[in-house]
Amino acid sequence: MRAGPWPRSAVAGVVATLLIAVTAPVARADDAALAGWLNDAIPHISAVHLAENNLVVALAAKDAPSPESTGATDFDALKAPCDSLSSARAELQDLLPTPDQELTPEFQQAVDDIETAAEECTTVIRERVTDQRAARAAILAPLVDAADHLAAADSILSKLATPEPPK
Repeated sequence: MRAGPWPRSAVAGVVATLLIAVTAPVARADDAALAGWLNDAIPHISAVHLAENNLVVALAAKDAPSPESTGATDFDALKAPCDSLSSARAELQDLLPTPDQELTPEFQQAVDDIETAAEECTTVIRERVTDQRAARAAILAPLVDAADHLAAADSILSKLATPEPPK
């Protein structure tokens, strides 16, 4: 169990991980198919990360000191990033499976976790969850899980990008 709010460094780390992953050269017999898939996936992965970042900003907005700050969840501020996250997830889902059987489950699980986060976000808005800590946990925990799967996907891509030694 992770404690505390979603750190901005984690968001940056996930973005960096995927940008490295999707730009790494692939050295395999079917590298053209994987390279094409990665090329198609880049805008959708970027859209997911932009939505995640905007969601983190919306969830953290109540932390900014201001006379108007009540410490409560700003439901209006959450709606656009929640909708964007859901749309970006759907577009990434449409690209699955990947051309690699080891890579597909990691991306699929990440997409499933992103879907859970988007659904939780919608629930927080619909049910007007006023407990800021509960709202953050419900939305951000699945995004952390998604980041773990995307990091595993990055490891797979790195392995695929490393040429095998000559035999």
